[in-house]
Amino acid sequence: MIIVTRPFEAAITTGTIAAACAAVGFALSAIFTRQLTRTQTITCILFWLTVMQAVFGLIGAGCGGDIAWPSAGALPWIILIGFAGLITHFWLTTALSIAPASIVMPIDFIRLPVIAAVAAGLYAESLDPWVFVGATIIFGANYLNLTYGKRVKV
Repeated sequence: MIIVTRPFEAAITTGTIAAACAAVGFALSAIFTRQLTRTQTITCILFWLTVMQAVFGLIGAGCGGDIAWPSAGALPWIILIGFAGLITHFWLTTALSIAPASIVMPIDFIRLPVIAAVAAGLYAESLDPWVFVGATIIFGANYLNLTYGKRVKV
């Protein structure tokens, strides 16, 4: 994340700090989800995940004192995004219940090139060379982790 955002070239913004916190939070979420799958059902995990996200979403939406309701045209898209997010959480939780995070999360790495392509195609974002450097480092670290993990017997 530091390679892609390069906070040393410019002032560190709240967006950079938020991205760093999100990366750490996502890693912790995967670790804790893996631990939860040992004692809880996937349905239970998804239920509480959805409840927590709904509560925090309402708190965030109401911070200004007024919650703006979606328009009728936006509602189907919101439902589709919510359903897709729930299915994604189900798949990730199921994968983490079957395999260790060190195997599942490198596969999740495929999101980086997909999001880079979406950003370039839909939002006309330029593909900075540092994005490719960061992706190469992540890919190399994942590759080493997976190949080294095969040699170590636990």
